[in-house]
Amino acid sequence: MPDRHVDGCIYCGNPGPYTAEHVVSAGLGGDDNTWLLKDLVCGVCNTDIFSKLETKFLRSSGAAWARLFLQEKGRGSGKKASKPGVDADLTYFHEPSSGRLLVARWVTGGQPITLPQIIARLLDNGDFEHAVTGGDTTETTEFLRELAELLQLDQIEIIEKQSSGNKTIFLSMPVTWDGRFYVAGQQQAVAKVPKPCIWYEERVRPAMVDPNAILPSAIFKRPEGQIVCRVPAPRSVATLLSLLRRFPSVWQPSVLPDKVEKVDGPDIHSRFSSDPEADRRVLTKIGINLSAFLLGEAIVRHAAFDRAVEYARTGQGKVEDTVSRLSKLPTLAGRDLHVFALLPETVGSSRHSILFHAQVYGGPVICLRLAEFDEPLKDLPKPIVVLVDYQKHKIEKTTEEAYEAMASGAAGETEE
Repeated sequence: MPDRHVDGCIYCGNPGPYTAEHVVSAGLGGDDNTWLLKDLVCGVCNTDIFSKLETKFLRSSGAAWARLFLQEKGRGSGKKASKPGVDADLTYFHEPSSGRLLVARWVTGGQPITLPQIIARLLDNGDFEHAVTGGDTTETTEFLRELAELLQLDQIEIIEKQSSGNKTIFLSMPVTWDGRFYVAGQQQAVAKVPKPCIWYEERVRPAMVDPNAILPSAIFKRPEGQIVCRVPAPRSVATLLSLLRRFPSVWQPSVLPDKVEKVDGPDIHSRFSSDPEADRRVLTKIGINLSAFLLGEAIVRHAAFDRAVEYARTGQGKVEDTVSRLSKLPTLAGRDLHVFALLPETVGSSRHSILFHAQVYGGPVICLRLAEFDEPLKDLPKPIVVLVDYQKHKIEKTTEEAYEAMASGAAGETEE
C-alpha cells in the first residue's frame, strides 16, 4: 500500500506518474521555473485536485478581486499568457440613459466591458421591445452571425448547469421549430454537453440595484465563446428564440449595434460565490510545498505534517490558525509582492512548530500551524521569508531581518 511517509507522492504516496508542481501557484505569480517540486507530486494530486482548488482561489475569492485589479498576467508568457479574471455569477452595467441593465464582464485591470447581446422584453401593451448592443462592434457583429446560424436549425439543445457542493450535472432540453414557434421538450441529464447548443441561465435581479432599473431578458456571448440565454425559466428560452427567428430583420448582422454609453465611475453590479475552505487549502498547500522545497522532502513526509497534508488534499480535518511575529510588521506598501514565511515556534520544552505566514496582494495576514514536533527543529533554526513578485513571476528567498528592513522602509515612504 502506498505510504507517503516512505516515498512516492508527498501528498498521497502514489508512485507517480509525477508532474512538475509550482511551489507557489503559477497563476498567483509563481510561474518561476527555478521554484518547482520535481518527482514529488503525482499528476492526480496536481491536476485533478490542486488545479481545481487553485482555480477557485484565483477566480472566486477575495484575493481574486485583488488579482483582477493588481496583476497584469497569470501563468505563461507573451500571447500565451493568461489574463486574471473573476468568475462572477452575474455582472450588470446599469446604463443611465436607458435605465437598462446590460450583461457585462470584468477584465484585467478591473475594467468592466459590456458583452455582445440582444436584450428583449414584452411591454404591457404586448409589443416586443429589443436592442442589439455590445462594447465592441466587431465582436457583436460576429455574435449575430453565429446566432443567425443557430436559428437556421430546427432543433437546438438548451443546456443548464446545476451545481451542488462538488457535484455538477448538465441538463439538456431540446427546443424544436414547428413552423411558427420553438417548442420546448423535456430536460434530461447528459454525460456530455452536445454541440451546437445554447446555455440557459436564470434571470436574477441584482441586490441593491436601483428599483427603477430595467432588467430585460438577454441572449449574449461570453468571451470563452458560449452563447447564453438569460431568461426567467428554461422554457422561456423557446419564447425568446421564437421571437428572434420570426422577426430576424430587427437583429440580423446588418443591424448596427447600439453604442454602449461611456460613463465615468460606471454603476456595476456583481454577485459571486466564494469557498473560504478552498482558499485555506490552497494556502496550506503552498506552505507544504515551501517546506518541501526549502527544508527537504523528508520533513513533510514526517507524521507531524499528516494533518496539513490531509487538509490540503481532501479538505478533511483542520489546520490551526495562529499569529506570527511578522504579522505585526507594516505591509510592503506599493510593492507588487506576496509575502510568505516559514517560522519556527517553541512553546515550553515539548512543542516545536512550523508556522506558515501568508499575505497575498497586501491583504490580510493568515498564519497557519503546519506541523508540530516533539523535538527542536534543526532544519528551521530561524525564519525563512519568501517574496513573490507577482508581476515579474520571480521568487526570492530572504531573511527575517532583511524583510523587517524592507517593511520599515515601505512604512516610512508611505508616511512621507
